[in-house]
Amino acid sequence: MTSLIVYLLEASVILIVLYALYLLLLRKETFFGLNRFFLLTIPVFSFLFPLLSIDVSSSISSAINKPIEGLSEVRFFYYDAFESWSASVKDHAAEPASEEALVQEQTSFHSLLVTIALAIYGIGFVVVIFRLIGLYVWVHRLMSRSEKKVIDGVRVIKVSHSTAPFSFLNFVFVYQDVVSSEDFGQILAHEKVHIRERHSVDLLFVQLSAAILWFNPVVWQLIKSLKTTHEYIADKKTIDQGYSLVAYQTLLLRQLVSTNSYGLIHHFNLSFIKKRITMMNVKKSGWIGKVKVVLTILAVLGFNLVIVQCNSKLDEQMLLETEGPATDISQEIDIPVLPESEFRFKGDPSTTVTVALNEDEISIDGETVEIANIASVLQQESEEHDVIIFRVDRTQPMSLVQKVQQEVRKANRLKVLYLGQTQNGQRVEVPIKLPPHPENNSETKVPAIDDEYAKKNNLSLFKVEMGENTGLDNQQKVYDFVQDQVAQQKNNYVVSARFSDDNTYGEYLTNVHHLQKAFYQLYEERTQAMYGEGYWDVIEKKDTDEEYAEMYSSLKKEAPMAISIAED
Repeated sequence: MTSLIVYLLEASVILIVLYALYLLLLRKETFFGLNRFFLLTIPVFSFLFPLLSIDVSSSISSAINKPIEGLSEVRFFYYDAFESWSASVKDHAAEPASEEALVQEQTSFHSLLVTIALAIYGIGFVVVIFRLIGLYVWVHRLMSRSEKKVIDGVRVIKVSHSTAPFSFLNFVFVYQDVVSSEDFGQILAHEKVHIRERHSVDLLFVQLSAAILWFNPVVWQLIKSLKTTHEYIADKKTIDQGYSLVAYQTLLLRQLVSTNSYGLIHHFNLSFIKKRITMMNVKKSGWIGKVKVVLTILAVLGFNLVIVQCNSKLDEQMLLETEGPATDISQEIDIPVLPESEFRFKGDPSTTVTVALNEDEISIDGETVEIANIASVLQQESEEHDVIIFRVDRTQPMSLVQKVQQEVRKANRLKVLYLGQTQNGQRVEVPIKLPPHPENNSETKVPAIDDEYAKKNNLSLFKVEMGENTGLDNQQKVYDFVQDQVAQQKNNYVVSARFSDDNTYGEYLTNVHHLQKAFYQLYEERTQAMYGEGYWDVIEKKDTDEEYAEMYSSLKKEAPMAISIAED
């Protein structure tokens, strides 16, 4: 509910800004067709751009990016404020009873406010929609009670009571006595322009937009501006047909009567006749007007770029805020900085357990544990909690990390998801499957992947050493090695990566990440070449589409990601 309120408010702000641009730069110009198009696109931009999210920060200067970040923080603040209104009270269960009651009371009050606001909005929306339906019914009844005649290819409705001429869709409504007058030719020419230009469709669109943003007074001013622009267009094209300017203006003044302008119809004699006559006599806009058009386009593009970029930053921040304690990237732990990766964990976060290491302190889901108790704690968890998320400080020595992983293996939790982050703080996930612990696999001893084992099993063994600043170099070496193996149609190979206890966790994870990226690079190239598809698209669809499952199976069979990580 709160997301809808925020969306409507943002759409309203965008509409106000764009309409202000129209008033400032375009309203007095004679580019009537452009003005009509701009007014029609204002609701489109208003509804569309709060939804778009494209990260373009790398392509804009810091001078632009800094205010964007500031605006993003403001936007996230009110998103967070709105969401807190409907927050669940269960999040405060650990608080004292009196405080919990207070929280519950405040939450109920805020939820009530949101409900009331949405109820008022819904009533307004329904009222505007019924008003439009009522107008359509009125026009339909007027048609059914009146005489109809086709004149000059236009369906003319002869109204029995005195009324100002108006058009709606493909019909022209006019007082029956006017049809036989000498002024009817000019009136019909004017209304035919409205019909040919489909101005009624424009009004229907903006009226529906106004129904959505009915609470914003600017949207109703926009409708008036659009109807005025329609009249400017009709006046100009009528005069261009050869009618006398003086006679036409005299006709407008003679037809002026006190009549309301209904939302979906075009009256021949709207009350802004003075503006119309003034605009007929205005000199056609020159180069200054064209400069204003360019400035308007640049302003719209710049404004919408800011909104879209703000959405991107907001999405990133909200993602980190809502991932929950099991997958949250804690600001207290300086996790390794890694290159971006398209891998995303698709499992259920509720089936994960988070093991954190920071300054030699170990915790499981936030509870501090001794290293000797890790296996027993994990074994108490349901077997569904089979994915272990490692959140480890980048400076942590691998000696302790290795001991923790040994205990994790004892608990038979072999699926590990290492967490890293990009320079911009975006989440990076590195999956790996640990080998079974010897105590859990006494019948089948896990072999050591060394030269002797490779020779005995006709295995191509490629060794890499993990160290500081070796990640990119190792990635290229592994890529070249595996590509050569595939070219020879060999898939019996292993990449053996060795690290020492002296390595930091940051060095270890950076190298593991680059080793995997070597395979991802090869998979992407081969998937594109063989199937015309992206590798990550295949990953996304393989669980629901047999064809993509076969693609994935064939790719992995041809070039398995065979990485063995050995320590000194």
